[in-house]
Amino acid sequence: METKHTSRGFALITFEDRNGEACSLQKSSIATEDAIWFGVDNANPQMFLPNGNPSWRPLPLPSLPEGYHFSFTTRMHLTQENVKELLPALTHFVETGELPTQPPDTPPDATEPALVPHADSDATDSD
Repeated sequence: METKHTSRGFALITFEDRNGEACSLQKSSIATEDAIWFGVDNANPQMFLPNGNPSWRPLPLPSLPEGYHFSFTTRMHLTQENVKELLPALTHFVETGELPTQPPDTPPDATEPALVPHADSDATDSD
């Protein structure tokens, strides 16, 4: 993992994912709110050929007339709120290796016993 800055001075962290793909986490230049770009740096379109050897092969893209270009979305544009919503799931994965099975704000199952003493009980009463 390497930290540097873009040519316009925005923070940029570069790294490789498990598959060796170049990825980045970059401060966005959007002026209306704080945001980041996060994901792989380059699209790697591939096609699957059943019984092929190899099965996954680069997808040949057609030539376009001059002035036309392809664009592939490879990075997420995340706001602070987006990241805040993702953090509990990411933290759970770091700690357990699994994704949570319920959203973080889901109330416990109604069939689970309550952990709060019943209102009729007297916590100071001792026999």
